[in-house]
Amino acid sequence: ISFKLKCDENLKFYGNVESLKHIIINLLSNSIDAVEFGGIIIIEAKLECDKFLLICQDNGVGIKRSDMENIFNPFFTRKVNGKGTGLGLYVIYNEIKKHGGNIDVESEFGKGTKFIVSIPA
Repeated sequence: ISFKLKCDENLKFYGNVESLKHIIINLLSNSIDAVEFGGIIIIEAKLECDKFLLICQDNGVGIKRSDMENIFNPFFTRKVNGKGTGLGLYVIYNEIKKHGGNIDVESEFGKGTKFIVSIPA
């Protein structure tokens, strides 16, 4: 798996460190599970219009359109038994809401997924 990080070295954002760790770790974990050998994961962090944006994009299996409305529900997972609990995106969603932010998802089944986290700066 190739990993690319796009982030200005001087970028500063003040938030709850533990919450941000949960968000980043869970997004990365899901991307790693979604991509196959030779896959690409891109993480981008930037400030835009008074918001901190964290974008996690991969070229993995993507999310079926029929599953999109459930992905942030607790215990919802399409992973094989023993691979996931269905709590990762639920935790992410709640941590982002605690910061007054939002999360958007763009995905095409078979092509990949992009999560866009937006938190007021």
